[in-house]
Amino acid sequence: MKKILNQSNLKVLIAGLATAFVLYHSHKKYNLSGISLVLLGVLIVLAFVVVSLMDAKQKQRILSEQLMETRQLLTKDSEEFLRKNEELYQRYKDDFLRLNIISNMIVGYDQKKDYETPLKKMDELNIYRYTRPMKEFYFATKAMLLFKAGKDEEAVRLMNSEEEFFENREEDFSGLGSLFYFDYLKRLAFEGKTEELKKSLSRTRKKMGNNFLADDFPVEDE
Repeated sequence: MKKILNQSNLKVLIAGLATAFVLYHSHKKYNLSGISLVLLGVLIVLAFVVVSLMDAKQKQRILSEQLMETRQLLTKDSEEFLRKNEELYQRYKDDFLRLNIISNMIVGYDQKKDYETPLKKMDELNIYRYTRPMKEFYFATKAMLLFKAGKDEEAVRLMNSEEEFFENREEDFSGLGSLFYFDYLKRLAFEGKTEELKKSLSRTRKKMGNNFLADDFPVEDE
């Protein structure tokens, strides 16, 4: 019952009940025609949609400001940084907003070399509600965390099962390109394609600088 009546479904239910109530009393009081009732119903539903969208945008704006505030703690106190983000994660129930919070937390967890915690949080999200760009971010980030956690086989399995999000992203650095490229290189390493990895990294570092991804792929002496 809890899963069925999430926040989104509850809003739709309330909107439906409110619409039915208004239409019933409008018909009784003003004897409106069928088409008038339909139009009135559409207007009421649209009003609910607009209010919901405004509410979502407002929450996203507030969350962005709150995340910016937590980042000031990152270099001073990483534990406090993670604690503040955990508070936000528990406060916001929307999966889209929670993915934003997790992506912020990953930086702190990376300092601790803890990748299991953000992975568990990502598994809690209902990603199929996301738009394609959000799914791309989700899968690229999850694969990265799996590689970082030493779960290379699981990461490659994810990349294979969600191939549509990873194909043709080998050396694409637009938008989420760096995440996809990291996953691509890790996959080459897992598959034992060392020479292909070296050549790709050499080409990339000519564009991006010699220290690009150096933490995970050390720069070799010439």
